[in-house]
Amino acid sequence: MAETYQIIVANTAKKDINDILDYLQENVSHQEAVDTRQAILSAIRELETMPYARSPVKESIKPTKPITLRQIVAKKVYRIIYRIEEVAKDVVVVRVIHVKRGKDYVKRAIRSL
Repeated sequence: MAETYQIIVANTAKKDINDILDYLQENVSHQEAVDTRQAILSAIRELETMPYARSPVKESIKPTKPITLRQIVAKKVYRIIYRIEEVAKDVVVVRVIHVKRGKDYVKRAIRSL
């Protein structure tokens, strides 16, 4: 049986999610906001088991350092960026970013993580 990790959603990721949902509610539709919320939360729940199976965040890879950030994608457009704290068995979701945000935006968003 695979180990289970506790999911922690950082304040930065909570703000990202709320901003996304507010935008969808105001500019697309209530139903799209509901569907997106469900998809993001479902993807985050998947991280409870086998969080290492997801791909590294390429903007965070440095040749001399181990991989610290990974990602899972929800609805093909929302990058859920997280780190694994192995000793505590925690998965910390740190950002949720639309895939159309440029590489420079992502680098700035994860710089302090």
